[in-house]
Amino acid sequence: MSEIVGRAGGPRDLGQLAEDSAALQADVDGARWLRRHMAAGAAIVSTVTNGGFRATTVNTCISTSLDPPQFLVSIERDSQMEDWLLQSAVFGISVLPWSEQFAADQFAGFTPLASSTFRGIDYFTSVTGAPLLTRCLAWADCRLVQNVLTGDHRCFVGEAVGLGRGQGDPAQPLVTYVSRYRSLH
Repeated sequence: MSEIVGRAGGPRDLGQLAEDSAALQADVDGARWLRRHMAAGAAIVSTVTNGGFRATTVNTCISTSLDPPQFLVSIERDSQMEDWLLQSAVFGISVLPWSEQFAADQFAGFTPLASSTFRGIDYFTSVTGAPLLTRCLAWADCRLVQNVLTGDHRCFVGEAVGLGRGQGDPAQPLVTYVSRYRSLH
């Protein structure tokens, strides 16, 4: 008999697990369903180009190394943001608190887009010149060290040349789950 052992529930029989679950097709629809059910923190990825400041909202942003500090963001292929990051080779990550839902929507394109000058948005710059949101939870200012094509996205790995805490409430992160913002409370 095969068992799955985990922290939460102790050993589980694989046969019972199969009865309790439904298989998904290993295709775009199955992958989309799975991705929607992965809780993730929302962040703004920003850069600076000759045309000004540029940004988008992401939920694929992870720490890949502590020494040196490196972070990965995943950006849709053939998007303007992909082009801007390849051109600039720098990016900022602003991890969002619950109070910054409008900013998340704005940079995701769900509301009128932000101006290239970030007019009306509280921001600052660190080493690279990429804008960082003042009211974020935490931020990283990165220089691009690697990019990798992965299916319909390109992963950008940046080494942090600046890190910090923002003014956002760390007890209230902005989390996405099943295509909606969620609270941890």
